[in-house]
Amino acid sequence: MLVVLGLALAAGVGALSARLAAPSASATDTTAAGASVPAVPAVSQADAPCALLTSAQRRQLGVNPGTQNSSGGEVTCLWRSIARQPWGGEYLAKVLHGATPAGSPAPAINNRPTVEYQPAGLDQNAYCVYLVTVAPDRTLWVQYGGPGQEGINHVVACRRAQAAASSMSSTFGTLPK
Repeated sequence: MLVVLGLALAAGVGALSARLAAPSASATDTTAAGASVPAVPAVSQADAPCALLTSAQRRQLGVNPGTQNSSGGEVTCLWRSIARQPWGGEYLAKVLHGATPAGSPAPAINNRPTVEYQPAGLDQNAYCVYLVTVAPDRTLWVQYGGPGQEGINHVVACRRAQAAASSMSSTFGTLPK
């Protein structure tokens, strides 16, 4: 923590505050039997995608608490539907920094600029992705999909993604930065 604080001060960022969601593990931390644990970067709550849905919002969407995944420097959260119903798919969210991919203009979500993005390799009949600008340097990637689900189509996927994006962008504004 002191190393992180020192680096933040040296970079002129200012004092590091309670914006850290959890202390980071150092590369020298060990587990039982002396196994080394790789360093885990500290993530502010606003950048931790699983914090983007409250328990009430998860109940409303009918999803589990979510599973955070870190891969290739990218942190995502995946929520799975808990109901056995048509369109029982999955929501995925991540917080993007800096420039974001271009997309097709979409209706604003919570009065925030929004685009519909179509990533290559994602079945557009079963998925929908919205990019919602929530701060000058942050964009929420909110995705819904249900491949192989009876009755799923792009319109249904976009309605679900839009509902989740509305909840997530509202919650984002309340999280410590």
